Amino acid sequence: MASGILPSKSALRLRMRRQRLALAAASPRAAWQAANLAPADRLTAFRVVSGYHPVGGEMDPGPLMSRLAALGCRLALPAAVARDKPLQFRAADGAGDLVADAQLAAAAITAAAAASPFPDDAV
Repeated sequence: MASGILPSKSALRLRMRRQRLALAAASPRAAWQAANLAPADRLTAFRVVSGYHPVGGEMDPGPLMSRLAALGCRLALPAAVARDKPLQFRAADGAGDLVADAQLAAAAITAAAAASPFPDDAV
């Protein structure tokens, strides 16, 4: 297929973002519904589970993370400690504030770098 027929990556991202925002507006309780439907009996076998802070219409994994924490799982969040380094996963203990937008993340990077990373064998 000729490349001129396919949408550009940026156009596809924009279309998907608009669709996520529309779905989020149409189903504001979707994250809670999904958390209630998740097979917790299979997920609690994991000692550590990771989520993320939703941005731009992404579904919020918070309800599922809360459910898993209540069942004994440890929670982790990704931490960008430097642009040229891979993400690290840090304990999500509720002690720090999450930053809702990547453009505001400089303070969060500093805070994440100070938090304790999970040992390699924990994830």
